[in-house]
Amino acid sequence: SALLAHAPPLANHDPRGRGGASVSGETCMSVVPRVWNHPRAWSSASAPAPFPKSTDRAFRLFRGAAVPRVGIHTRYPAHTATAMANNRTPITYQATGEWYDGEIKRFVRLDNEHPPPRGGVLFVGSSIFREWRETRDFGNDFHPLPVLNRAFGGSTAYEQLLPTVMDATVFPHDPSVLVYYCGSNDLNEGLSPSHICDSFARWSLQVRKRSTNDAVEILFVSINRAPQKQPVWQALDETNALIKKFCHETKGHTFVDVNPLLFQPNADGDDAGSETENENETNPETETYKNQTPRRELFRDDGLHFNPGGYSAWMPVVQAAVFEAWERATGGGGETVDRVPRAAAEDDRRRRG
Repeated sequence: SALLAHAPPLANHDPRGRGGASVSGETCMSVVPRVWNHPRAWSSASAPAPFPKSTDRAFRLFRGAAVPRVGIHTRYPAHTATAMANNRTPITYQATGEWYDGEIKRFVRLDNEHPPPRGGVLFVGSSIFREWRETRDFGNDFHPLPVLNRAFGGSTAYEQLLPTVMDATVFPHDPSVLVYYCGSNDLNEGLSPSHICDSFARWSLQVRKRSTNDAVEILFVSINRAPQKQPVWQALDETNALIKKFCHETKGHTFVDVNPLLFQPNADGDDAGSETENENETNPETETYKNQTPRRELFRDDGLHFNPGGYSAWMPVVQAAVFEAWERATGGGGETVDRVPRAAAEDDRRRRG
């Protein structure tokens, strides 16, 4: 993309800086000041210790073309041996004492023990996606597409961009479609909209560089205007606007706006199908909502995370975008896929029967 032609090297990116480089020109430049600073709570004392050097050396031995034969005296974790037996290069992750080490190591173990198919649909991001995986039958929500969810709660856009994280959660799966939800925690930490947009743009650049599919599709699901986020709604709206512009101008990118589903139909409480103007429509210049009343019944008590009803209301827009992206990325995938999740299709057949 022309927007990334003048992007500075990844190594020079400072995620905690406040002046900030832009992806290109003014694409990710922000005029909104930091609104608040509420860092996530974590303790380095509770972080798991790094792998012993002997294990680290063993992992490095696997990076050559030849894979050693697995025997009873081979000093490799069982899940690594399973991946080798399946003729898959084992996924590795070197713990560095970060708060998310345990979660990434769990993903690595699962994917080495039961390697998912490459070229599917990969979801990455923070707790909104992670809890979708834990609250619902995630695979059924996208049946029959091959979906994999590797989101971990509390993550920031910058952490998603880290090479160690991408090497463990993205590149081994070589997905045809990637669905991204992150940036909410960055706002809590006081990072500017331009930094969040910049992190996502760099992340997408790395994906396209490493993908074997020239038609890879990347979807950014808009950051939720949750009630708990009201102090940073202005910065949140600008972040979404910057990333929406980036997606519009970059091939293979789609901005999926779910926020209209999270607000009351309009200020007067009329039905959405009435002739009155839909107050959930966004102003094309400011991208701010006229109606400032969120549907609190969709959220848990924390005002941030969805309850099951929230996912039910939010999900159809994401589902539709994913199925459309899959068809673009795979050229239709040969057979036309059923866009209706399996459970919904069965319910429909019972009603008609």
